[in-house]
Amino acid sequence: MINTQITRNNADISKAQTQRRFHQTMTTAELLTQTPLIPKDTSSFPPSLLSPLTSIALHNLPRSEPSNRLNNESFTLLTQRKLRLPILHQPGTCTCGTTLDTHGDHAFGCRRASKTTLHDAITKTLAITLRPSLTLTNRTNTACDTVMEPTGLIPDAPTKRPADTMIRLSPPAKQTNQPVAKLQLLDITVPHPPSLTAPPHGLDERLINLKTLAFFADRSHIASMKEKHQGKTTTSATQIDTIATITERNCCALIPFTIDQLGRLGHTAHEFLGMPETVFPPTKPPWNKTTDLSRTNEFACKACTFASNSPQHLLHGVNATWRELSADTHGDTHHTTTPSTWFQQTVSLNMSIAMARHLINARNRLTNNDKQIENDTHGTPHPFRKARFHNRICT
Repeated sequence: MINTQITRNNADISKAQTQRRFHQTMTTAELLTQTPLIPKDTSSFPPSLLSPLTSIALHNLPRSEPSNRLNNESFTLLTQRKLRLPILHQPGTCTCGTTLDTHGDHAFGCRRASKTTLHDAITKTLAITLRPSLTLTNRTNTACDTVMEPTGLIPDAPTKRPADTMIRLSPPAKQTNQPVAKLQLLDITVPHPPSLTAPPHGLDERLINLKTLAFFADRSHIASMKEKHQGKTTTSATQIDTIATITERNCCALIPFTIDQLGRLGHTAHEFLGMPETVFPPTKPPWNKTTDLSRTNEFACKACTFASNSPQHLLHGVNATWRELSADTHGDTHHTTTPSTWFQQTVSLNMSIAMARHLINARNRLTNNDKQIENDTHGTPHPFRKARFHNRICT
């Protein structure tokens, strides 16, 4: 039976909204029937596999523009990862001495496979794509207010960079909800995947549901967010002093921005961006009291609460602002009707390319092969080459 709740008391919703809610309802119902049939060795991956950020680049970009076309090796690898197919014929022994799994997840947790290039690519992509959206919603005054790898945030360690991206928020009078935070600091992390040697402890196919699957998929996200809020952002300053400095003295909101090996966002990243609703919403960290987050750092819970109260749901706000200011599409094609669509497509394409490069390089290196992937010729992809803004925003 179709759930009539999707249209009840919503007579004024648009056709697109009705279609989206209907599709989500039917998808959820189908997943509930298929969940008990998922093999144990893949039961914790569906939430990440269904992440839109690793799907858009494969099927929702205009291929008429050459820069939107992934090369054959990358496209094949990303498709195999998306369908949870092996990228190696059989498990092998990594150069670090542990098992190299056939799906390539080990490449995101191996100490011999540096994630620096992948991390830097994601950081640069987010900084470039966030700037127009933040300016359009008046959260920042200019694009220069979004800075990559800022320094001088910690007086005791001025050369250290406790965040990957700093957002200098416009004065409270120019924003909604009168935010207290002056700066938002995004700390981007690709967490190590959870243990792959055995199914997650406590996962029982008879008790499994969508919420349980999301929780097990988000274990690495929650662990990484907890580590960041506890203050492990620099080695020179003490943990407590770091958290106390960025929250109490500088009014900075530290936002752990986690992206797992399959492209799933953590809860704080999802809330900050205001990504569209998914079948598996990110799990909210179970931190109800101070000791749940840290027993030794009293500032950790304050930092987490302070960050959650800073401006959130960016993509929701930028779409609403764009509709008020312009009747045109945001991008150059019908594929980029709204700023949020433009943002998701840009991030998806560049993040997919970066992940493919990392996987190919890691696979070749960890299997004692000196072959390296050549740099792709992808620049800033069309139709994302230029962003158009309303005159009211530019002045």
